[in-house]
Amino acid sequence: MSKSTIRHKPFDSAHASLREYYSMNCIFCQIVAREAPAHIIYEDAKTLAFLDHRPQARGHTQLIPKEHFRWVYDITYFDEFFTTARYLTRGIIPVLKASSVTWATYGGEVPHAHLWIVPRYKNSPAFYEGGGKASHELAETQELLSRALQKNSYYISPTK
Repeated sequence: MSKSTIRHKPFDSAHASLREYYSMNCIFCQIVAREAPAHIIYEDAKTLAFLDHRPQARGHTQLIPKEHFRWVYDITYFDEFFTTARYLTRGIIPVLKASSVTWATYGGEVPHAHLWIVPRYKNSPAFYEGGGKASHELAETQELLSRALQKNSYYISPTK
């Protein structure tokens, strides 16, 4: 399958639940299955984090559950999901020298639960229409963040 091909399968109620249908046609599920390209910076048993291809700012990350959920509030391991978000945030801020991050949940454009983790820099606007970044820019940021996060030096205990 080419990198630009997105598979879409027709809904067959006799063989699939609506959730299974959405996951078969979901670009984020395809990223989890490595059927679509992404600049992945972090992965564990339940979540995957990758750089947004139309970033609001350098390091704009999408955190998703590997299992298909429509909305963030549907995630059955909600606390673990946000512990991962905190872990990523604590790594992104110092590595990219951001002053803070904005967390936002969306779901209208991609029907898969996801959390935006958007680094904020001095004098940067709250939100703007992100533009596509050159692949080498995303690859450089991916390398920087994934290396730092692999060191696990930003781990925050869920009990603290």
